[in-house]
Amino acid sequence: MDRDLLIISTICFLAAVVRTAVAVRAGVFRPGRFNFLAIGLGFLFQAAFLSIRGHALGRCPLTNLFEVFIFLAWSVALIYMLVGPAYRLSLMGAFTAPLVVLLQGLALIAPIDVRHPVKVPPILRWNSMHRFRWWRMAPSHSPASRA
Repeated sequence: MDRDLLIISTICFLAAVVRTAVAVRAGVFRPGRFNFLAIGLGFLFQAAFLSIRGHALGRCPLTNLFEVFIFLAWSVALIYMLVGPAYRLSLMGAFTAPLVVLLQGLALIAPIDVRHPVKVPPILRWNSMHRFRWWRMAPSHSPASRA
């Protein structure tokens, strides 16, 4: 199910790539809503994939190279969604969409999706972060107590 979302996302980004290539080749590239909507729809499918995978793992889905590629592609799309319209960088999508298609295509084709069956118990998910905070805040470890 989650890979289907990723395939649909890749198709959305591929539609933006094809539309941009045809327009640039014809010499009539104008900023339009199609590319932004296609990239936005692809971004939503990526976010759904990462959410489903994260809930299945019980933690942030960055456990193998497959998930790292997808997260990187999601980050690139997010930057385009935030920066592109704000600064009217319409041609930025011409570079963003092919990069995302390349990253997701590589992740889907290469056999790098190795699942880690170990689930982290809920009590240990944030334990390391809290341990670090308590260590920093504990009076016995403060510089004033060492003097």
